[in-house]
Amino acid sequence: MGNLSGAEFDKKYVALMVEAHENDVEAFQDVAYDSEEADRKSFATKNIPTINSYDKKIKGISDKME
Repeated sequence: MGNLSGAEFDKKYVALMVEAHENDVEAFQDVAYDSEEADRKSFATKNIPTINSYDKKIKGISDKME
């Protein structure tokens, strides 16, 4: 990304964030449903709404950039 600037940098950064948030949503859901460790399961379950919120926000930003 070091060779990008301005709008090109912004688009690439947002695309990377969309991918990262999608991975986070999947990871949290996996732990919430499959973990045998109560603390991990509780943490993931509690934070899924927050992670989903961030995912929707970055996708909204991405949609506006296209």
